[in-house]
Amino acid sequence: MQIKKIVFLLFPLYLFSQTVYSQEIKRKKVLSLGEEIPTTPEEEQFNEQLIKLLKGVVQNGYNNRQGQDHPAKRDAHAKQHGCVAAKFKIESNIPSKFRKGIFSTKDEYKAILRFSNGSSELKSDKVGDAHGMAIKILDVKANLLSYEEANGELNTQDFIMIDHPVFFLRNSKDYLPFMMARKSGPEGFKEWLKKNPYEADIITKSISKSPTNPLASQYWSQTPYKIGDKSAMKFTAKPCTGQNFIDIPKEQRQDNYLRDALAMNLARSEFCFDFFIIPQRDAKQHLIEDSTVEWPTTWKGKNNIFKVATIYIPKEQAPNSSEALKICEELSFTPWHGSEDFRPLGGINRTRKKIYLELSKYRNQLNLVNPSIPSSDTWEILLPK
Repeated sequence: MQIKKIVFLLFPLYLFSQTVYSQEIKRKKVLSLGEEIPTTPEEEQFNEQLIKLLKGVVQNGYNNRQGQDHPAKRDAHAKQHGCVAAKFKIESNIPSKFRKGIFSTKDEYKAILRFSNGSSELKSDKVGDAHGMAIKILDVKANLLSYEEANGELNTQDFIMIDHPVFFLRNSKDYLPFMMARKSGPEGFKEWLKKNPYEADIITKSISKSPTNPLASQYWSQTPYKIGDKSAMKFTAKPCTGQNFIDIPKEQRQDNYLRDALAMNLARSEFCFDFFIIPQRDAKQHLIEDSTVEWPTTWKGKNNIFKVATIYIPKEQAPNSSEALKICEELSFTPWHGSEDFRPLGGINRTRKKIYLELSKYRNQLNLVNPSIPSSDTWEILLPK
């Protein structure tokens, strides 16, 4: 509630901040479709400082969870609702210009899905939060990113998504001040919110989600990716129409009700998501280097969202079993697992590149586990016995 009050009182500053930012963009080089700004030494320096801060978040959580399984959790999306096996079926009628990477085939891929809360804390599901769905597609052989970029995982395509269409920070240089404000305590964070009403408004909307069921939410990439040589996309997954969900009544929800709802629904039925891409149409309006800007699903009166796949989740799985949760806990999900055709773009994704690698290594080190490279055998373990 405190964040909402601050945003309401200071929202008039939003228009001013937008005007200033628009002027800043105009002073910079105008990018072409699918083009990003090269990494700068300043950005690299910010990332190194950010890694140190986020390792502190992981370390603090580890210190507070001694005696638990895998006490070192992710710096974000620490709490998982379940881990499931799925099939990622490519559409047969994708427009030719979007037939890149795995979309160039008509194959059906095995996939692993992880559903999670957004926070670094293992808090109650009854508290509003952002929520994630991470997809790991297995046995991918299409024009993969380099060994160093993919953290040594050379057979997968990851799609990372959140249940809000935009990220709350524009680019990588905004990340460090945000994390330093959080580290400084409640008063320091309130001060940051006052100075950044535009971002504060997005944060409020993002962390106010209280879904009934992870299978019933829509998820977005938030950040952009290449699709071919001179084009970019964002992507989204929507629950297939006509599905019937069993929801836990609000008065009966426990702290882990999203985990319970996921297991309860998959026990009785299979479910699916439609997977879409949203291509970049105008480099000046659909910005690569500003992840707070939502790209439109219609453009100049025409459709601008295209279905490229369907995600099928078989029934009778046990997504919250200790075995299933262990699998996803030890896997690494990152935008940098995948094809050169879908290279992550923009400052936020460039920041994620090294951070995800370093934090995954650090988490495994604290938990005394080796990096987990997924295979078809991993997928089979998740299926009903």
